[in-house]
Amino acid sequence: MVHKFEHSTFTYFDVKVAPDAIENVISWTAVASANALGPLAGIEYIGHVGDMPDHLLYRIPKLFPTPEGSEASQGLEELEDRRNAGVVDSILARQGVIHVDVQSLKQRVKRDEL
Repeated sequence: MVHKFEHSTFTYFDVKVAPDAIENVISWTAVASANALGPLAGIEYIGHVGDMPDHLLYRIPKLFPTPEGSEASQGLEELEDRRNAGVVDSILARQGVIHVDVQSLKQRVKRDEL
């Protein structure tokens, strides 16, 4: 399944999970998302990453959405980074979670033509 990413309003996380813990992690994050006070408040399970059954894709609304093509100030980026670190730590603390990556938008740069 191909996912449409909205990097201006959401932060995305690739969560690698042990095969026997997938359902447990999905249900746990749904419960954690419903808790309005925890670091995972508002986290949303999107689906699997590509054809990899042990990689789960999550997103969480950014604290300070930025319009397409603009950049957040340094202070706002630091707040987002701290919040994202809390999300990563919370997910990693769950049994069965192997690794968590914050997904970032990378602009492709065309090489010089010779």
